[in-house]
Amino acid sequence: MIQSMEILQMNLMQLEVHIDQELSKNPTLEYVVDTASNPDEHTKNDARIFIGENENLEVRIGKLVRRLKVREEYLQRTESKSTTLAERDVIQSAQWLVESIQQRSVTLKKVVSTIAQHQLNYIKSGDILDIGKLNMVSIAEAVGVHATTVSRAIHAKSIETPHGVVRLCDFFGNIKEMEDAIRIREAIRKAIDEEDKSAPLEDQQLVNFLKIKGFNVARRTVTKYRKIMNIPSSRQRRKWNPDQEPSDSE
Repeated sequence: MIQSMEILQMNLMQLEVHIDQELSKNPTLEYVVDTASNPDEHTKNDARIFIGENENLEVRIGKLVRRLKVREEYLQRTESKSTTLAERDVIQSAQWLVESIQQRSVTLKKVVSTIAQHQLNYIKSGDILDIGKLNMVSIAEAVGVHATTVSRAIHAKSIETPHGVVRLCDFFGNIKEMEDAIRIREAIRKAIDEEDKSAPLEDQQLVNFLKIKGFNVARRTVTKYRKIMNIPSSRQRRKWNPDQEPSDSE
């Protein structure tokens, strides 16, 4: 109480100083999770797929779902004679809600695990062309649920893979993205086949070339596709010319 009275007697400048000294400017910082060092923690996506020990494929669902529960003290109140019918109904409704969310989490893990097994080539390579188009009915049969349950489970959900975040629906056929990837690779290969080997195209030059062709891609994407196609860097492709200064790029 004394401390509260002291705060009330502060002028605006003193209050600002007090806030700077006593309060955190980033109050949620303590909840930031290092997912790289702790795969059990997961905050951004609905699930996480990674290669664990002994090259085993592992799936983790968000920790917040796993630890969701009704406090024990409220569950005990349902057995007390002093608890009103209205209170008992609220507690039971809360318990049913938790069980429903947990069941959805179990279903999601089964669906994601089944999808991951079918997309193992992509998970290992990171190559979008290794994504095989899945059939929702076949996944539902493997999990033991109806196809509509799979549809609801993957709706608006994304997962973290070793190669980035992927929408679950993309595993069921994002044809346009795959076609774009094929055209980009073909354009890269064609440009490299026709380049001057005494001054081969660097990855950034390939980015500029693709932009002219209507493909807006990052340099790292060009590098990734080039490596997937087993095409050496510009330095390795360069044919020696005694009149040309060596480049340190790439």
